[in-house]
Amino acid sequence: MHEHSIAISGLNVARYALQVLGNNIANAGTEGYHRQDPVISPVTGDPLATLPIGYGAEITTIRRASDILLENQIWSQRPELGQTDQELSTLRALESVLGDLTAGALADAISTFFGTLEELASQPDSSIFRAQAIGAASAMSAEFRALGQSLDDLAAQVAQAARSTIDQVNELAARVAECNRAVQELSSRNSNDGNLLDQRDQAVSDLAELADIRVIVADDGAYNVYAYGTPIVLKGHTTELEVDYTGMGQIGLSVKDAHYYDTLPSGGRLGAHLALHNTLLPQVADQVDTLAAAIIRQVNQAHVEGVGKSGAFTTLTGQIMSDEAIGDWDMPVSAGDIVVRLTDTATGDVTRHLVTITDPATETLADVAALFDALPGLSASLGGGRLNLVADAGTAFDFRPAILADPATSTLTGTAVPTLSGVYEGDTNQTLTATVVGSGEVGVASALALEIRDGSGDLIRAVNVGVGYAAGDPLVFAAGIDLALGQGTLNAGEQFTVEATARSDSTGFLAAVGVNTFFTGTSAAGMGLAAAIQASPSNLACALGADGLGNRNAFRMADVGNQPIDALSGELPADAFRIVMSDVGHWVAFREARLDGLQNLLAELARQRDETSGVDVNEEAANLLVLENMFQAMAKYLSAVDEAHKVLMELV
Repeated sequence: MHEHSIAISGLNVARYALQVLGNNIANAGTEGYHRQDPVISPVTGDPLATLPIGYGAEITTIRRASDILLENQIWSQRPELGQTDQELSTLRALESVLGDLTAGALADAISTFFGTLEELASQPDSSIFRAQAIGAASAMSAEFRALGQSLDDLAAQVAQAARSTIDQVNELAARVAECNRAVQELSSRNSNDGNLLDQRDQAVSDLAELADIRVIVADDGAYNVYAYGTPIVLKGHTTELEVDYTGMGQIGLSVKDAHYYDTLPSGGRLGAHLALHNTLLPQVADQVDTLAAAIIRQVNQAHVEGVGKSGAFTTLTGQIMSDEAIGDWDMPVSAGDIVVRLTDTATGDVTRHLVTITDPATETLADVAALFDALPGLSASLGGGRLNLVADAGTAFDFRPAILADPATSTLTGTAVPTLSGVYEGDTNQTLTATVVGSGEVGVASALALEIRDGSGDLIRAVNVGVGYAAGDPLVFAAGIDLALGQGTLNAGEQFTVEATARSDSTGFLAAVGVNTFFTGTSAAGMGLAAAIQASPSNLACALGADGLGNRNAFRMADVGNQPIDALSGELPADAFRIVMSDVGHWVAFREARLDGLQNLLAELARQRDETSGVDVNEEAANLLVLENMFQAMAKYLSAVDEAHKVLMELV
């Protein structure tokens, strides 16, 4: 029967080998599949026998074609591929948001708004131009709000995607651990399963795209997997991870329930989510908010100093503010003076008063309200966190930087009376001093002049008020300020001073607190029009002069569009947003190039792996023919043995 066992062993080898090759061919297109090769060995005979003859053949093992070093090279590249691909996908969505906002996008809306202010300055009394400017402001605010909300929504989506990704990481880690246990069980029985090993490798490959991992192969063949330095798989055991908000507006990675969040992990799609949520999207949001805040602050700082068609106010109410120090507000307040003009509505007499903020780091809204309340003719109170300013009966107030008609101080003893008008066009508030040179009658005396010096004592100009000057005619006293001298005399060496106010609120308090502002809010998502502006276009404060007429404030607001924003690299407002779009475009282009390079590298590594581990269908087909011939040969051998046995039996 020895001959029968040889034949049967050959048939079994051929049958099992055919199954292995058939499995190879069936999985030729399966991603991550490694070719399996049957190892055929002779079954040795009894070495003590007179004629030691073999007992046929057997398959001692199924060898899996794999190069672990090459696999590790592939796994080491996949985290960067995953991060780059995920960042590119989200940044393309961001690019679409920035470029596809309504009606010409935000950059055009900004340009249009400032353009309508310039048109309004040309005809400040035009109701049509006022309505046009307010409509443009509303459209620009809507664009900012839409963009701000879109950025918030995108950040929330990224945070949700990060949570979903960490769930996948935990699931894949559990799958690797399960495969480890199965591999160890088979190893204890001196067996293996190539398909099981492929499943484990595929899980590791998928895991590498999601997170930055490192794989260490244990002596018993188990995979120990580390993600961002944390062991998430140790043989058959796993450690789960979680993603959550850190309490600082960022999301972080932590071992589950440990609550120690790392916001900086890099690599894999999870690393991309963290980078996008914590760095890239906030950078864009900060730039957009900085732009919105700059426009709101600078336009408001101009608007609060002007008046609309109704002139001075009898009451003003600000927006809700916090009770923290005013220097800590979203639009922080600095030390300085606020000039308040109080007008007696019966006589038209105007007085100027100062509210001085000395220490914004400690002063609160209540402290400043008390300073306003101390002014004669004005009451200030707080209601629901809002500053309320109310003029006494027969009094009106405003914050115009208009020059008072009378000098602030005077040592003049002659009979000529100086009368001033206009709005100072200098850069800083200062006291200007006029000194009489020569003596005599205005318009008559020779060599009679005024020397005008700035706050530093530097001579600005000298103006002739003697022969050739007609008493009562306006003279240029300083930039934007006119002087008229009535008939009478002046005496040499005497002086008078003028408080030249470039800005009546050098602190930024009025704009921050929302008193007589154009816009509300401090960021893109919160930008809107002030209620008074929405209620009536006539409340748009175009004028700065004492008479409440003119266009100076409209020009000042329009000029904000021509002023560089220091916080945005010195760009103009409309250009600043185009820079934001350009930056995102550069991010996208860089990642497109990087992704292309990584894909080419991984394709080359995959080609090398296929040369070692892949299935060549033609080669497998050739091996099938060999095994088919082997099977047929064994069948013929078995048939011949049977015939020989029959003949022997017949002879017996």
